[in-house]
Amino acid sequence: MLDKILAALIMLESGGDINAYKSDEGAIGCLQIRRIMVHDINLILGVRKYRHSDAWDEGMSKDMARIYFGKRVTKKALKREPIVEDYALAWRWGPKGPSMKRTEAMDDYVTRFKALMEAK
Repeated sequence: MLDKILAALIMLESGGDINAYKSDEGAIGCLQIRRIMVHDINLILGVRKYRHSDAWDEGMSKDMARIYFGKRVTKKALKREPIVEDYALAWRWGPKGPSMKRTEAMDDYVTRFKALMEAK
C-alpha cells in the first residue's frame, strides 16, 4: 500500500516531474522535499545520511518518505491506527498534520490525494 501512497503523493506534489522545483519553499524533486524534511529524516536515522540534493533522485526521495512515514505515521506516533489520509496530511503539514484542526486547504489536498489513490 505504501507504494500506492507514494505514487499518489508524487502525482499530487509534482505531477510526476522529478525535476520539479518550487523556489519559494525550496521544495525539490518528485515529492517536493524541503530541507526541514531531510533534517527530520536524518534525526530519525540518528545519522546524516541524506542531503537535500538527494531529493532530485526519485528512488532516494521514496526512501526518505518511507523512513519518515515509518516514524511519523504509526499507531505510536498518532496514538491511534493510521488511516490513508494521515500519510498525505503528514507529508504536506508535517508530523502534526494528521492531528491538526482541518482547514479548507487540508481538505482539498486530501480530496485530491484520495482521488489519485482511487485512480491508481
